[in-house]
Amino acid sequence: HYTNLKGVNGNSSSSKRATWMNENILNFDKRFGGQKHRITAMAAFSLYGTTVETMGYSTKLVPIESLGWAGMDEGLINSMTATISDNYQMSGLARINYDYDARYLLTASFRADGSSKFSKKNRWGYFPSAAFGWCISEEKFMRNVRFINNMKLRLSYGVTGNNRVGDYATYSTWDLSDYYSFGNSDPYNALLPDKLGNDSLKWESTEQVDLGLDLSLFRSRIGLTVDLYQKITDDLLLNAKLPYATGYSTAYMNVGKIRNRGLEFQLEGVLVNSNDFQWTAGFNVAFNRSKVLDLADSEYLSVSDSRAGEQNSGTPVRIVKDKSLYTFYLRDWYGVNPANGD
Repeated sequence: HYTNLKGVNGNSSSSKRATWMNENILNFDKRFGGQKHRITAMAAFSLYGTTVETMGYSTKLVPIESLGWAGMDEGLINSMTATISDNYQMSGLARINYDYDARYLLTASFRADGSSKFSKKNRWGYFPSAAFGWCISEEKFMRNVRFINNMKLRLSYGVTGNNRVGDYATYSTWDLSDYYSFGNSDPYNALLPDKLGNDSLKWESTEQVDLGLDLSLFRSRIGLTVDLYQKITDDLLLNAKLPYATGYSTAYMNVGKIRNRGLEFQLEGVLVNSNDFQWTAGFNVAFNRSKVLDLADSEYLSVSDSRAGEQNSGTPVRIVKDKSLYTFYLRDWYGVNPANGD
């Protein structure tokens, strides 16, 4: 049986998000050597910021329900909320491309990002990349191969970053919303630990190597794309569960290293192509294997759990060293007890 101690109650809240960005881009384009050589370059600098403000309140024991929102001020204040959160990022990027006779393509780039979400010692992340493309169909020895109109081999390497954590995840926070009474006196505001900060948080980085082939046949009636890749994510950012004895439920951590290997295959075809009707079909399939290569000071981390004695409280999911990502750990079930039906 549930008793509604709040009576007629309601809440109202509003939020405002302000985002700004400043980008400065410089481009360069030059051809030489009888137009066979081409170099393009780009340099960029950007600033980004976002601020979110949230305000609201809730009331209880509203005497006249028929007034709706207009009657909320007649009730008793139940809670109030007023928050502000912001983050900023500074980025610099440089990229250069080289093209020789539309056959050999080279690209190299370097990016640096600084985020206010991390402490000063870990604020900056650095992310290089490089790629090579060979247009085999443009070679002289392919000119007599009529049914291939495009064949390109690609090889690339790059590092990307991730800073998707809370704006103040490096700081511990306290909650002033509870109360405590000394000797049955009037209650006082109580300051309680709320969230555990981590001053050592840093950029998550993903290093990827990709080998690909693009093939177009019979005047582009058939297209084939194949990609073989390996991705290694280091310093994985995770809002990991903590032991209950700590007094905290979760905390953001850089928890380890994960490897993903895979193959992607895509086939497309134009079955019918006329002035009045076009029919295309496609098929794709992808395979991926993940493995946790390393965990910081642990053999496993809990992502979600199921407490004993609770029904439908969630499936235990763990990140386990030397296993696939997000491994399920389930209870052993022995069937029905014939004595009591449990």
